[in-house]
Amino acid sequence: MDDRKPSKPQAEQLLNLLDAQLADSRKRREELAAKRGTFRIVAILTILLGAALALGVLMHLLKDMRATNTRREVTHEAH
Repeated sequence: MDDRKPSKPQAEQLLNLLDAQLADSRKRREELAAKRGTFRIVAILTILLGAALALGVLMHLLKDMRATNTRREVTHEAH
C-alpha cells in the first residue's frame, strides 16, 4: 500500500537541487552584471557624443553670428 505514496526526497537530493539552483542564480547574476556594465558604457558614450555634437553646433552658430556682426559693422562704417 505504501507503494502509491510519493517518496520524500533524500537530504542529498535536496542539497544537489539547492546547489544547482544557486549555480543557476549566480550565472544569471553574472550575465546581468555584464549587460549592466555594457549598458553603462554605451550610455556614457552616447551622452559624450551628444555633448560633442551640441558643442559643434553651438560653435558653428557662434562663428556665423560673429561673421554677421562683422559684416554689419563694416556696412555701418561705410555709411
